[in-house]
Amino acid sequence: NENIDSEYFIDRIEKGIIRENNKNYKTNVFGKMTPWRYFNKDPKFYDLVKNFIISIKAPLPDLGLEDAWGIKINKYDFTREHAHGGSLLSGVLYFSDCEESIEFPELRIKVLPKKGTFLLFSGWLKHRVDIQYSEVPKYAIAMNFKEQNQFS
Repeated sequence: NENIDSEYFIDRIEKGIIRENNKNYKTNVFGKMTPWRYFNKDPKFYDLVKNFIISIKAPLPDLGLEDAWGIKINKYDFTREHAHGGSLLSGVLYFSDCEESIEFPELRIKVLPKKGTFLLFSGWLKHRVDIQYSEVPKYAIAMNFKEQNQFS
């Protein structure tokens, strides 16, 4: 999506991963990560996600943002297989092209995201990303949703 201000979000992620309370290499994302709710109150992020949610042509429950964190994946970083079981839905919004697919083993599906890709999936669905061999960092915001009337 050309309308995404990727530079803004990449800059915010870069600032978040150097904060004292960052989650770098402390979670299933074996890479750099902002605090869990780093993007929750960001108006540009909120508007972007709201527009994506509204554009989905499928019945969705009323959603509320639980948490939204930025990630930066460098060469040799990866994401261990995991799920976001406490969340109704989870999502990832990509700000750079990727050379590694996000894999959903239970569905036997792999998705190779490009800049502007927004994935929305069940919080119970396991997912993983193999080791990155690209020299170009991958930037994204991952998020979790609960049932609440926030985006309608």
